[in-house]
Amino acid sequence: MDLKTAKKILNDMLELCSQMEDQILSDAVEGIYRDVEAAKSLQTVITSGRELMVFIGEVPDDEFNSDIKAELEELYISLLDDEL
Repeated sequence: MDLKTAKKILNDMLELCSQMEDQILSDAVEGIYRDVEAAKSLQTVITSGRELMVFIGEVPDDEFNSDIKAELEELYISLLDDEL
C-alpha cells in the first residue's frame, strides 16, 4: 500500500469518528489528523491508526456507535493488510 492510500483510509476513519459524538474521541481525532497530514511514511500512518483504535475502544457502545465501530474495524484491517 502506498502512503496516499493509507492516508485516505485513515482520513475515512477519522470522518466516521466525527459521527460518534464523543468529546474525548473528537479531541484525539484533531491531533491524529494533524499527524496523518504531516506523515512522511506508511509506518507513521499505521501507528496513528493504532492510536485511533485505542480511543475508539474507549467510546461507550450503543446501537449507533456499534455500527460505526464495525465499519472502523473493517477500515483498520484494510490499513493493516499490506503490513501483515
